[in-house]
Amino acid sequence: KRFWPREDDNFHLDPPQYAAALDEINLATRQIINRMAAENSVAVPLSGGFDSRSIVALADDVTLHGISQIHTHVTTKINITDAAVANQICGMKSIGLEVHNTLRTRRIPGIDSPKYIESRCKIANGGMGQPHNFLLNGTYTRVKRDSVVLRGQQIPILRGLFVNNADSAHWTADTIAAHFMNLLQLNDLEDEALRADFKMRVSAIYDELPTNARQRALDLLLVEAVNGPDLTSWMCAVSQSFYTSPYNSRRMIQLFSSFDTKFRRAGHAMNLLLLRADPSLMGVAFLGAAKKVSSAENDQLIAARRKWLEGIRSTYRW
Repeated sequence: KRFWPREDDNFHLDPPQYAAALDEINLATRQIINRMAAENSVAVPLSGGFDSRSIVALADDVTLHGISQIHTHVTTKINITDAAVANQICGMKSIGLEVHNTLRTRRIPGIDSPKYIESRCKIANGGMGQPHNFLLNGTYTRVKRDSVVLRGQQIPILRGLFVNNADSAHWTADTIAAHFMNLLQLNDLEDEALRADFKMRVSAIYDELPTNARQRALDLLLVEAVNGPDLTSWMCAVSQSFYTSPYNSRRMIQLFSSFDTKFRRAGHAMNLLLLRADPSLMGVAFLGAAKKVSSAENDQLIAARRKWLEGIRSTYRW
């Protein structure tokens, strides 16, 4: 419970407060990234989504050009589009990109076999969850040894990524437990005793939340249930690098979850954050849009996004 809320934490902002919150997120993140890059060999995995793009957008140009490795892991066919989007971003920023293609499992000599990796990850995280493909496929071996790898964990809260029901008044401990089981693919468990134990544990955690944090229960529980193991036990179990996120702090998580849930779910909070950080990167299609186009010449979605960007530059007053 590293980021557990306190009774005096504020998880609600009114719209007039949004601008100041976005400025605080941008300034703090920029300072964190710049300092980490100044004191360490930093690597940044870049995909076609929001999370990794935010790190590139918030890094100073000098810092960005000093990062030792910017890379895209291609472990599935979807990642090919990730690499295409990442390449366009890097081209705009005049920085290099490494593409690590392991669509086929890379057999590593010695003990670093997929079965060994899986067993180590299960020991590290208590047997829950499945290791990432980039671990099982050996993609992690392409990351420079002893790097500090900056990922975008926690910022999906700003998008309300896992909040299916935007009306927090309908959330209960049972609803959240059911959502967790679906997210962690535990609904198929035939062991009723194990299912009951899981629900009991989630309910107990929910009951420990301060009253002021109940409206953001699903966001906060996912911080530990998904994002925590992702950064610590799963990735660091076998890698020779240290994985972290510039968004790992109680304050960041509090700010991310303080925007109205419907506002976050609609993507407004994340779009405004990126616009304030680096508007030019909003001219590059995100993965969801890029998958719908066949070629750059026929890319009406990207062209429409650039037109929208030019229009909003003259009216943006947040």
